Amino acid sequence: MQGAQWWIVVCDAARARVFESDAPGERMTEVLDWIEPTGRMSGRELSDDRPGRGMDRARGGRHAMEPPLDVHGKAEEAFAQTIAERVAQAHADGRFRQLALIAPPGMLGRLRPAIDRRCPGCCSLDWARDLAHHSAQEIADHLRAEHTRHTAHR
Repeated sequence: MQGAQWWIVVCDAARARVFESDAPGERMTEVLDWIEPTGRMSGRELSDDRPGRGMDRARGGRHAMEPPLDVHGKAEEAFAQTIAERVAQAHADGRFRQLALIAPPGMLGRLRPAIDRRCPGCCSLDWARDLAHHSAQEIADHLRAEHTRHTAHR
């Protein structure tokens, strides 16, 4: 099967959308939209049990201790790995030739290396923006402008 020229992955910590297009910013067709339920949960909901209690000798009271693990970071990392696996499989299946990633800086920092490990060199464009909840037309408009700026600086 001959795939699209581009796959555009637009995500945040809780949602990932994938669009196919002949070029960044041109007509985009949404092919995947999935929600990661843990991306919307509070730290308390994500942790296995309640945080411990501690004594504050200076103030004479008890308080909840912070959990030792960054549960949101772990959930975001797991979601990035899931996205990377799907992208790598689609690339291996010939569904696209070039990849664009659009995500907030923290998620992009997790996603880029996860994808590079699975399919090196397939990411042609990445952009640190939070657009996962924008319409396909708004994403295309932003991407067209960014791609124009990106290619003008080469």
